[in-house]
Amino acid sequence: MASAYLTFTEASGGAFFIHWSETPVEGALAAFLPSKPVPKFKLKTNGGRSELCRGVAGGNKKPFYKGWAAFVREAYKNSSKFTFLSDAAENPVGLYLCKQDTTVYKVDPDVPVELTKDSGFSVVGVIPSLNPAFSIQKMLPSLFTSIGEEHGAAEKLD
Repeated sequence: MASAYLTFTEASGGAFFIHWSETPVEGALAAFLPSKPVPKFKLKTNGGRSELCRGVAGGNKKPFYKGWAAFVREAYKNSSKFTFLSDAAENPVGLYLCKQDTTVYKVDPDVPVELTKDSGFSVVGVIPSLNPAFSIQKMLPSLFTSIGEEHGAAEKLD
């Protein structure tokens, strides 16, 4: 079954791509396996690659974090099993999810997370990996979003 992979390139001022493939993509930062079959055109158009966002490298890290958050949102929109595979060496990230019931969940590398309507997750937050902003276990989703935006990026999933 085909999965979507998040890849990064320094070209175009730094860009994130979604790469659809039936085999693992070398150097991918994250992946999601949709619950429904992927349309064949997604695998064939441009070899399965489409640009998610560009201009994410450089001094301002916010676009980089927003790119990560956009990929996690895509995983949610596809009712997927999401896996954080690795960091971009230049900018390690901390990935967090907040549930409507206020539970804050840290996404650990190589530990798949169900991102579906039934999972209860409502917001993704992406911050620098050593930033302690989300180090508590409970937080209102609105506060989680504000803190995520202040320290990196946050995006509502639905």
